[in-house]
Order: sequence, then C-alpha cells, then structure tokens
Amino acid sequence: MVLRIAREEIHMRTLFAMLSLTLLLGCSSSSGEAGDDLSTAVDVVAEDLVVPAQDLAEEEEDVSEYEGYGVPHPLGMLVPPFALEDLNPSSPTFGTVVNRDDLTGKPYALIFLDSRCPECAIVADGLWAAIEEHPGWWEAQPLFAVQRALAQEKAPVTAEYVVDGNDLPYLLDTEETNLWMAFLALNHDFFAISPDGSLEIWLELYTWPEALDTFTAHMTDRYGE
Repeated sequence: MVLRIAREEIHMRTLFAMLSLTLLLGCSSSSGEAGDDLSTAVDVVAEDLVVPAQDLAEEEEDVSEYEGYGVPHPLGMLVPPFALEDLNPSSPTFGTVVNRDDLTGKPYALIFLDSRCPECAIVADGLWAAIEEHPGWWEAQPLFAVQRALAQEKAPVTAEYVVDGNDLPYLLDTEETNLWMAFLALNHDFFAISPDGSLEIWLELYTWPEALDTFTAHMTDRYGE
C-alpha cells in the first residue's frame, strides 16, 4: 500500500513536470537569454523527475512492515492466551473468567460484538435463538461473544442491551489481551476454533438476517440438526 502511494506520487510529479515543461516551451522565444532560461528549467524538471534509489529502497522497507498484516483473518493462526470475564447475567458462566486453556481440546467459536453497534444485539439474539433450536450445537461447539475493551467503559448500559434476552456468554476483552486486534476483527466476525486452538473458519456475518442463514448452514453442515 505504501509503495502504491509512492508510485502514485511519482506519477503526479511526472505529469506536473511535463506540464511545466510544455508551458515553458510554449512561452519561450528564440533569443539566447530565453534559451538559457529554458535550458535551466529543463534541468530543474529533469532533476525533479529523478527519484533517488535510496528513497525507493526506504519505501520497499516500509512495505515489508505490513507483510502478513493485509490478511484480515489468517486461518491456522493460534488463538493467543486469554482469560476474560463473562458480563452476561443470564449466562451460565456469568461473573467467572473464561480461560483459553480450559477450552483447549474441544472446538469452540468466538463472535465479535461491540455494545455500541446497534445491530450487534440483533445478531446476538439471532445466534442464540438458532442455538436454542439446536441444543446439540452448543454441546459440540460453545460460542462466546467478545466485547471491545473500551466499549464497556464508554457505554456500560448498552452492553446489557446486547445480551438482554439471551444466554450467550459475553466476554469483556482487555487492552492487554486485545483479541479484537489479534484477530483484526470487525463487528459480527465469527471464528471457529479447532480443538488444537487454531483458527479454522471465519464467517462474515455482516448482513442480517441473511447472515443467520450462513451461520445455520455452517453449523448444520458440521454438527447436523
């Protein structure tokens, strides 16, 4: 991305330089003095078109810093350690700390929901309703919602709104753990974690209620009715 921006800047500079040269040619006369001025101008323009190799090398180095970052959700990545408190009073694990290591050895899923996102309450309720209709899904692959670290602090009341009416465990992320950043997650991102603790499946549940069909199809395919 950085390299693309640099190249676009070079192209703009080239066009500007060519335009400047054209104007100078159009305004020049045959006098020796004007010819000297034009020669000087051409040298300046040519100098402006030269991009030092060192600058290009630096741009290449900047790009290397982003290698791997452009993949939003790298399948196969190991889930980083976490120990997050469940905020949902209706959840069977309310008030306790859900630990990644306690989940190792069995599949589970994470859905990222921000309490400041109006649609997230709808998503939470929809997923929970689907799970209630298929009790075997929960036994096979429990699902945990992950709340942004700062969302609870900025909007504590809305957090209750998101989990109102369902038993979905709602884990409060922390700035230290920052699962949102580890997964480069967006609202409604769903991740299935394999028994070995690696990211196995990513579902984009961005449009609702259509996304509920995506979730239901995925769970039915894996765990049946």
